[in-house]
Amino acid sequence: MTSLVTERLAAPDTARRARALEFARRRAADELAGRTVWCVAAARTGAAAASALQDCLSGALGPAAREVYLQGAEQAERLIGGEVHPGDLVVLHDPAAGALAEAVRCRGAHAVWRVTLGPSSSTALEAWLSLHRSRPCLDAYITDWPPDGIAAFISAPDLLSAKEVRAHGRPPSLDQLGWTSILADVVTSDRDETVGGTLHARPSVAAR
Repeated sequence: MTSLVTERLAAPDTARRARALEFARRRAADELAGRTVWCVAAARTGAAAASALQDCLSGALGPAAREVYLQGAEQAERLIGGEVHPGDLVVLHDPAAGALAEAVRCRGAHAVWRVTLGPSSSTALEAWLSLHRSRPCLDAYITDWPPDGIAAFISAPDLLSAKEVRAHGRPPSLDQLGWTSILADVVTSDRDETVGGTLHARPSVAAR
């Protein structure tokens, strides 16, 4: 049985909602501290999305994020062999970049596929059903679904976590919070930090 956990992020128009957003922001900052989010593309189809995600994450209070456009096997080996560290998140934006998923996980990092869905998947649940039918063997992946939602699917613990961001009049900070909170969910739920077959220590949290 798959658990569905949903959370709606909207502008803080009440004190209660402002507190909820602050809690989500602090939790995401804590979980992502000491990690780098790699936005990786190996084809032009994924390059724009990788660049947009890097820009989104690099704003105030965002985690360290780096965009990489792979142009050969040598560059891919250098990225996985020396630049990506255990505990990092590697968001793969196209099928060519997705070929690195196994190597990323063997490195001790979290490999996350970013998948594009058609307009027929209007809710997180419909998105999950569509992906589950077509890609049943993925470890963890993220998708956008209209209108302006984000969903993370982590198959190992049978958890679907969805973040809904309201489309009209939301500040850019909500886009960032949607992404950072969903990536924090991946960190805490992706095999309980057991990646590559080994339990890795969590990176040190920077003093604040």
